[in-house]
Amino acid sequence: MDRTNARPASASSPRPLLRRPGILLFTALVAGSAVGLKYMASKMRENELAQKNSSSPNLYVTVDRSGGGI
Repeated sequence: MDRTNARPASASSPRPLLRRPGILLFTALVAGSAVGLKYMASKMRENELAQKNSSSPNLYVTVDRSGGGI
């Protein structure tokens, strides 16, 4: 049997990834969500620290200690 035309399977071939597109899509969705949540948490923390440490008297109170009332 002559296999001169057969190409060896390469690791960079996209075929194994496309066998289960649902798993690939789910993995991308979970990874994107995790990165997005981490980014938002980081930005909220930076904003809170910037408000807390600002030089102007802005009467800053964190949400956790505000009491939630009027």
